[in-house]
Amino acid sequence: EKFDTVYNLFILVIIGLMLSIVFDDVLMIFKDFLGFEKLSNMIFLIGFVCLGLIVLSLSMKVSVQSEKIIKLTQEIALIKKKEEKNDKITEVDGI
Repeated sequence: EKFDTVYNLFILVIIGLMLSIVFDDVLMIFKDFLGFEKLSNMIFLIGFVCLGLIVLSLSMKVSVQSEKIIKLTQEIALIKKKEEKNDKITEVDGI
């Protein structure tokens, strides 16, 4: 079964955090390169970006699910209408 993009993002963040604990000099280099005064500010920004990506991914999934629900509802309505029409035809033939 395919992994979900949200789970992939979580795994990447966890691996990134584990690597940043081991190689904290790399984070300091990125902090200086990006112009942050404190490392905590950069980590908060990374966290907010990750949360934003997760929200975007989940909202896309909700949109797809909503479209599927609308399509299924329409199909059910058509099936019920066809059944009612068949019931009326059998009633007329039976009398």
